[in-house]
Amino acid sequence: MLTLIETDDAREARRLGALRAYGVLDTAPEPAFDDIASLAADLCGTAIAGISFVDTDRVWFKARVGVPLAELPRDLMLCSRTVQGTEVLEVPDVPPTGRLASHPPAAGLPQVRFYAGAPLLTSSGDAVGSLCVLDTVPRRLTDAQRKGLTTLAHQVMTQLEVRRQACEQAAAAERLREVDSLKTEFISRITHELRTPLTSINGYLEMLVSGELDADELAESLHVVQRNSARLTSLVDDVIAASQLGGAAPELERSVWGLRELARGAAAKHAALADGRGVVLRLPDGEGPEAYVFADRSRITCAISRIVHNAVLYQPSGGRVDVEVVADGDRSAVRVTDAGVGVPADEVAQVLKPFCRGRYAEEHQIPGAGLGLPLAAAAVQAHDGSLTIDGATGGGTIVTIALPAYAPACP
Repeated sequence: MLTLIETDDAREARRLGALRAYGVLDTAPEPAFDDIASLAADLCGTAIAGISFVDTDRVWFKARVGVPLAELPRDLMLCSRTVQGTEVLEVPDVPPTGRLASHPPAAGLPQVRFYAGAPLLTSSGDAVGSLCVLDTVPRRLTDAQRKGLTTLAHQVMTQLEVRRQACEQAAAAERLREVDSLKTEFISRITHELRTPLTSINGYLEMLVSGELDADELAESLHVVQRNSARLTSLVDDVIAASQLGGAAPELERSVWGLRELARGAAAKHAALADGRGVVLRLPDGEGPEAYVFADRSRITCAISRIVHNAVLYQPSGGRVDVEVVADGDRSAVRVTDAGVGVPADEVAQVLKPFCRGRYAEEHQIPGAGLGLPLAAAAVQAHDGSLTIDGATGGGTIVTIALPAYAPACP
């Protein structure tokens, strides 16, 4: 049987991961930990005690007695040796010329001549720190003191677990509040998005039923009804797609496609919208070699279409939207550039969440349920690609869809 031996680096990485999971570093003092440090000092008859956590390059004290500094360099502390074992580390006679003397902030500390530390062990056996006691004179612990120090170290870990569970419960309660808020916002937004086209359809249907429209008015009314019906259908499709976000990855029907071809087709769908808004929509040209991708045509085309639609929708009259296809090494990308309102840096992550929209969209009542970008990003990620937003380019936005490039085999 082959036995795998864990390297020191791997063991240290796992130990630091366990420490980070408790979320205790650099937190404020807490009575439960302060009491344990005081008990350790009283038990062992020392003037100095602390609950220390050994970080990458420092030893940080969650609780301390007789130690004025909250942290000290790791390589100068005996606690860094304690976490290498599972038993109490005792140094009865620390050399009088300790290494702390070389650390200026520690210049005023008393000379440590005795150290004992019980490792703080997780359930998996990783030592994240120590419960240590120190003195200014050489000495030894009694068996009862060593046992008591170990027991108190166990209590520190119990408090850490209680603290973590409390934090997790608080986070879960916060998530529930966020979900409830999102549900309320979703219902409000979807209700509005459904009511607007339905109201329009009903109004025009009443006019049609009245029989008072001439031929031109009849044709225009039917056109409006058709447009609003398509808007409703698109909204329902988006809501269904959004309900699948976070679930199992969709099954993709992949083939080799020219990305320029897909981008031109997707962008061309919005030419009428762009004309109606007075926006210049520039499609990818046919120059240069094609950038090929192995992709689900429907999903990628839809993703590109959503990005172009957003760009046109947020353009002022006279604005411009450029759709380009670029090949960059092992990535083929569609870049949609506009000169619209831009996306503030603090909103980039927000607008990629379902049903979340930026301040500008809310303030100017731009139609939409906040699903375009999240659904586009999900489709791209399903292809092992990435969707990035650069909204800090001086009053515009660049949205890039990057996909793994496909190189056709030469005949």
